Amino acid sequence: MPHRLILVPLAGLLLSLAIACGGSSKQDAARETATPTLTAETLTATPTATVPTPAQASVEYVVVAGDTLLAIAIQFDVTVEAIIAANDLADADVLAIDQVLLIPAPQAP
Repeated sequence: MPHRLILVPLAGLLLSLAIACGGSSKQDAARETATPTLTAETLTATPTATVPTPAQASVEYVVVAGDTLLAIAIQFDVTVEAIIAANDLADADVLAIDQVLLIPAPQAP
């Protein structure tokens, strides 16, 4: 049999506890309870457009021990093929530590 969660409003629970512990009646508690007010605040976001510049078109990445083209591609959200093409790599399985790779900018979806 599935369990059912019963939610009790916090104010009602506190009121019940106060009455059970010898507190004031429900009518007295209702008069003493402050009514919260909600203030609406309007926020306007200003969209900004970023136009790619040549500096943003690609980045340089220095290969470290354990790197693979797949891991690098995932890290920069590009394809392995894009990295191979940008660097004119003859063998995608051969990377050298401290090798500098040009990582192209991700393609728009």
